[in-house]
Amino acid sequence: MNSESLHWSLFHEGTKVQVDGLTFTQIKGVLKTVDVSQLNQWYAWHEGLSEWKLVQSFPELVGNATPPRHLPPFPPKNPGAAALDETDKPLVQVFEMREDGTRVNVQLDKQGFVDLRWNRRFLKSYRVQMAARGLAVDTQTVDISMGGMLLKDSLPLEFPEAFEANLTHPSGQKLRITCVKIPPHSGAAWNRVKFSLTAETELILRTWLLGSDT
Repeated sequence: MNSESLHWSLFHEGTKVQVDGLTFTQIKGVLKTVDVSQLNQWYAWHEGLSEWKLVQSFPELVGNATPPRHLPPFPPKNPGAAALDETDKPLVQVFEMREDGTRVNVQLDKQGFVDLRWNRRFLKSYRVQMAARGLAVDTQTVDISMGGMLLKDSLPLEFPEAFEANLTHPSGQKLRITCVKIPPHSGAAWNRVKFSLTAETELILRTWLLGSDT
């Protein structure tokens, strides 16, 4: 049975979160973000198996896993100062060419590693539907991260500060997330929101961002 043609499920023993219907690409993408020392808390299953198995039982999923590289913290801004906050780490701006010929900004830290911070933005388009106070918005994401999203259309001024949004993946999978409006700069549109994720929505969103949009 070809592993790449199967649909997979993941289960985390610590949080008791289970996610079903993952493609081979999606499940590999999720497991690449897991610290090697934590893999013994993850179980996988696919059609044809009689029981769940530790992900280490599937070399096609984690066969290339290597211990994470432990780097020293960034030096303080001046003697006696605290180490730089995650959002203050110095970054070098480079560009990546997309298939359509456009350039996309890619953040690299000064040691040459791709920036995989929590707020890394992905240029992915998902349908977003929201309704509150008798108002309805049906739009798309311009970019999205684990921390929030930029909407193609602005939110009505009357929209509440916190609300629920229904996101739809191109595959048809749906995800409901609690959102909070981010105040715009003077004169800008109200079209960026931040997420309040649960353990389950965090795992599902991570599979979306790291997997293919099919």
